Amino acid sequence: FFGGALLGCFLMSLAFFFLPMVVLAPQKFALLFTLGSLCFLGSFSALRGHSAFLRHLLSRGRLIFTATYAMSMVGTLWASLIYRSYLLAIAFSAVQVSALSWF
Repeated sequence: FFGGALLGCFLMSLAFFFLPMVVLAPQKFALLFTLGSLCFLGSFSALRGHSAFLRHLLSRGRLIFTATYAMSMVGTLWASLIYRSYLLAIAFSAVQVSALSWF
């Protein structure tokens, strides 16, 4: 748990250091923030147990959040790594940050 949480903190801290450069290279922020989010999700999954955490994320009250957050992470990775779109990377990152604040 602690290793994943520390790695997630480190990656998100790096992402926020790149925040002033989001105008020039939003892909760096998007990738670091998404990888940090995945590390945090993995660490909480290890803490609660993988099946219990998955059941919690797929519960009725959390399903909209889970779908929004998962699609924003997939969209961010797609826009940054495959499509290499400046505007889409910013848009998916904004959705991801807002979905994470909803959590």
